[in-house]
Parts: sequence; C-alpha cells; structure tokens
Amino acid sequence: MNDDLDDTVDGILDQLRANNTVIKKIDNSPEVTKENLEAFILKHTSELVKSSSEAVELVKDYVTSAPNAEDVTALADLVKATATAVNTLNSLLSTEKKNNTLIRIKEMDINSRKEELNTAIGVKLLLTREELMKQLLNSAQLIEDAKIINVDLLEIEND
Repeated sequence: MNDDLDDTVDGILDQLRANNTVIKKIDNSPEVTKENLEAFILKHTSELVKSSSEAVELVKDYVTSAPNAEDVTALADLVKATATAVNTLNSLLSTEKKNNTLIRIKEMDINSRKEELNTAIGVKLLLTREELMKQLLNSAQLIEDAKIINVDLLEIEND
C-alpha cells in the first residue's frame, strides 16, 4: 500500500515538474515603428493565439481532472482572452481585404471614367467633323447659281 502511494505521489510530482517548467525567451525583435507595426501586430497576435490555445488545452485537462470554481473561472477567462485575440486577427484580415477591395474598385472607377471621357471626346470630334462638312456643303453655292462678275468690265469702268 505504501509503495502504491509513493508511486502515485512520484507520478504527480513528475507531472507538476513537466507542466511548471518555464522557459525564458530573450526577445530580440526590433523596435516597433510605423513601418513595421503591422508585421509586429500580426506576429505577436498570432503567437498569443497559439500560446493561449495551448494554455487552454493544459488548463482544460487540469480542470477536468479536479474541477473547482476558481479553476473553471480561470479556464473561462482564458478561453475568452483567446477568442478576443482570434477576433483581433480576424478584424485585421477583414480590414486589409476591405481596403484592397476599395482600392481595386476605385481603380476600376477611374479607368471606366477615363474610357467614358475618351469615348465622349472621340464622339464630339466625329460629330464636329461631320457637322462641319454638312455646314460647308449646305452653305456652298453652285457656280451656276452664283453671280458671275466680269472683272475686265469693272476695270474699264473705273478708269
């Protein structure tokens, strides 16, 4: 009986040692500036989501083995924080997609307006040319209808 108890205690101690090892990482990431802010947010938010998900799994296993109110509350808070981090990443992705879509729509609008303007100018030039030819033809008189002036007679009369 005593051996079984010692084995159980040793097993529990081994599990606690395995779960409580803390590894300190030295963060050598560059200073956050306007230029690298988006990359920084994406990197750290995704790391947060990943580590939060792993922590949820660990705490969930712990809570299911020996549930109490404080541990269940801690698990709920951890799940809520993880969901918030996922929503943040989703929001960033949605905003980026929306901005790209707005840019493409604006470019398409500009291109269509350019085409409309070029078409309108081309039609105006064509109509102007056609109208000019019609006016010239309408205002032209045939030689038979026009008054013919004899220049030789005018010169004699003036002398």
